[in-house]
Parts: sequence; structure tokens; C-alpha cells
Amino acid sequence: MKEQPKTVGFQLDPGHHRRLEERAQRYQMSPGQYAREIIIRALDSNEEGIFEALNWLAEKANGAATAEDISKLRSNVSTDMKEIARVLGLLVQEVKKRG
Repeated sequence: MKEQPKTVGFQLDPGHHRRLEERAQRYQMSPGQYAREIIIRALDSNEEGIFEALNWLAEKANGAATAEDISKLRSNVSTDMKEIARVLGLLVQEVKKRG
């Protein structure tokens, strides 16, 4: 028999809650949905965690970042953070455009 999902609840100070709302809004999610995604990805993370998150964003953006862009990031975990930010920026822009 499959185990039933469990509920988790916590409070955030107003500043962190505001940031959570802003970030969730970027992806047209509720703060709760976005927090759940962050927590699950953090718990499941390993060296590939950031790349899984990038792939998730790429799927949401429907190909805004090319396979070459993602592959470039995968080639070395210590890739320059500016390159990661550039690709994430492309993905976020595309997700916003698609509303």
C-alpha cells in the first residue's frame, strides 16, 4: 500500500515571505507550490541537483535554453556562476513571456 503524503507547515518572517511570493509569481505558482518545489529539489539534490533544476526550468520555458547551453553547464560543476546566471536569465525570461 502506498504511503500517504504528509503535510509540512512553517512560518516565514515578512521579508522572506515577500521574496517567496515574488519568486513564485515569476513561475505562476503559489508560494506554497514554489516552496514545495524548492524543498523537494533540495532534499533530492546531489551534484546534479542544480542541473535538474535547470532542466525543470528549461521544460517550463519550452526550450529557451538550447541543449548546448545546458550541456555547457553540465561539463563542470564549478562552471562560472555568471554563465549559470545567463542561462537561468534566459529561462526565466521565456517563462515570463509565455505567462
